[in-house]
Order: sequence, then structure tokens, then C-alpha cells
Amino acid sequence: MTNFMRRTLKPHWISMVRMVGLVVAAQLVFAFPALSQAIDVRGKVTDAQTGEGIPGATISVKGGTIGTVTNFDGTFQLNVPDRNSVLVFSFVGFSTQEIPVNGQPVINVALESAFTEIDEVVAIGYGVVKKKDLTGAVSSLKSDEIAKTTSSNAMQAMQAKIPGMDVLQASGQSGAPVRITVRGQRSITASNDPLILVDGVEYGSTLDINPSDIESMDVLKDASSTAIYGTRGANGVILITTKRGKAGKTKVNFNSFLSSNTPTNVPKVMYGDKEVQRLIDRANYQADFASGNWGASNVTPESILTQSLQDGTTEMQIYNDKSYTDWADIILQTGFTQNYEASVMGGNEKTTFNISLGTMFEEGIMRNDELDRYNSKVTIDHKISEVFKVGT
Repeated sequence: MTNFMRRTLKPHWISMVRMVGLVVAAQLVFAFPALSQAIDVRGKVTDAQTGEGIPGATISVKGGTIGTVTNFDGTFQLNVPDRNSVLVFSFVGFSTQEIPVNGQPVINVALESAFTEIDEVVAIGYGVVKKKDLTGAVSSLKSDEIAKTTSSNAMQAMQAKIPGMDVLQASGQSGAPVRITVRGQRSITASNDPLILVDGVEYGSTLDINPSDIESMDVLKDASSTAIYGTRGANGVILITTKRGKAGKTKVNFNSFLSSNTPTNVPKVMYGDKEVQRLIDRANYQADFASGNWGASNVTPESILTQSLQDGTTEMQIYNDKSYTDWADIILQTGFTQNYEASVMGGNEKTTFNISLGTMFEEGIMRNDELDRYNSKVTIDHKISEVFKVGT
């Protein structure tokens, strides 16, 4: 009986296993074609800002070689071999986007503009252009860098920041002008100073405008960028644009700094005992030479160090109870510079204004070398119509 049951059940178990295997195999066979089924995808690629179609945009399957480009109106159609593929949308000047298909027959994409520093506006003789469209040799310095200048002359903000430009202060005097050369010396006898324009008006190298009032400094170096100025731009042109009022909420700005100037590399002169001993040795030599009795003279410091110098109100002696005068300390000092700037700007759609005040107190490293400067600037622009505009 037992043997009969074993022989009877064994074929049934084998049949059931075979049936299950066939069912699983059939499911796998039908599943794979479903996963790799191709699909036609169409849609439109537009600019996210304007909403207009982008012609020539590239649509490709990520990791493959299949792709297409949009028509003149930004539409496209692409046969995707796998309904789970990922499409890559790209165009020059726009950020690339990756979107999974997920079986969608229609995919519309809005590309965002890719902003970079080359889109900064640069002022030239004919107006303003974008950096990426600029072909001439032009260097720019923006307002945030200019406002960091701790000097009486805002032109020193370009020092070591503009390639090919040398900015040197003429002297150590307070408020001394600067000497500027663009791309080296161009003449032996004539002037090498560049042409400096502030809001289109010719200016000198002593720029007594508040650094916080300057919007930008643009340096034109080559012939193509200075063509509008003719021979006057032969040594380069520096265009300085000041800030104007803007329509909207009124803004109040305040900027100040405190800096110090300390003498450095002061020559070490023989003060004190060494200087006194030198004078004593000279007096002993002269006395021995006159008498012919060498080594007999014995001059004391008090007998020779009687010369005094008059300095306005006080009399300073070279030697006084072994207290020696430091001559460099008499004429040199640590100078402090204080600067305060305030401005108010604003306006409406018709009229804008910018009013600024500034004061500076600068001390040089020489005593009694001082500069007190007070300046003001008022800019008013009024829009008469869509065509005419006046300003002062």
C-alpha cells in the first residue's frame, strides 16, 4: 500500500512544479517587452522668462545616442526606445534639465537662463555692452570694491586691481595727486596721463568724489575701445560713472572709516653717546693738531655741545644732562585719517535724485601736514516724456 501511494503521488508533484515553472516563464516573457516598449514623445521647449519657444534646443536620451533638436517654434518629436528613459534638454545660455519620460507622450519644458559674470555691463565710449560681447581691452571695477578705498583719492582703488595700470602717489603729502599710466610709458617728452571722464565730463587725476558715490570705473586700453576719443585717448581712457537716484523707496546710506599712516624704514642715525663721542674725538684731534702735543687734550661734552636749534616756540639742545634729542621724532608723526560720507537717493517714475555729503580730515606723516576736505554732490534727473529727459 505504501509503495502504491508513493508511485501514484510522485507524478502529480512533478506536474505541478512544471506548471508553475511554465507560468513564471510566460510572465517573464511578456514582461520584458512591456518594459522595453518604445514611445513617441513630443512637446515644446520655451524660455522661462519670456515664454517664447527656443529653436535649435537639443533633446537627447541620457546615456544613449538618440536625440533631436527643436523646430523654429520650439516644438520637437522624438521616438524614445524605452518609456522609462530620461530626456536631457539643453541650449546655449540656459541651464540643462533632465526629465524622466515615465510613459508620458507629451513633455513641455521651460529652460531657465544661466547667469554668469560675463553678462556684467561695461561702459565704453559708445554706450554700454555686455562683457561677453566685448572685444576691446577693457577692465572694470565695481562700487563694492571702490567703497573699500581708505584714501583721499578714489583713484587709488584701482591700484593693483587693473592689469597693465600703474597708480603711484606723487608724494607723501596729504591729498597729493596720483600719477597713472596705462600699459606703460608711451612718450618721452609728452604727457602719459590717461583721459579721465566723470559722467562724461573731463576730470583731473585728483578725484575728490566720495568713493561710495561711484558706481563703476572702466579703463579703456586699446585703440578699438578709445576710437571715439581720438588722440586724446592715446594714453588710455578712464570712465567713471557715479550713482544716480532710482524710483522707489528712499534709501539713506552712511559710510565712514578711520585709518592711520605710520613712518616706515626711518634711517637709524647715530644718537646719544655715539654721536657725542664722535664730536669729542673731533674736538680732541683739532686741539692736538693745533698744539702739536698729541694725546694731551681732554675735551668734556659740556664744553662742545652748546649748540641749540630754534623750532618756533621751544629751544632744543643737542646735549642736556645726557638727554639726547631724537630729530626724526620731532618732524615725523603717526597721521590719522577720518572720513565720513552720507547720501540720500530715491524718487518716482518721473523724477529721481541723489544727494551726498562728505568730509575728510587727513594727517600726513610730517608734522603740521594736514588736509581738511568738504564736498557735496547733487544729482537730479527728470523725465519730461518718453523721448526727452533733463538732469543736473
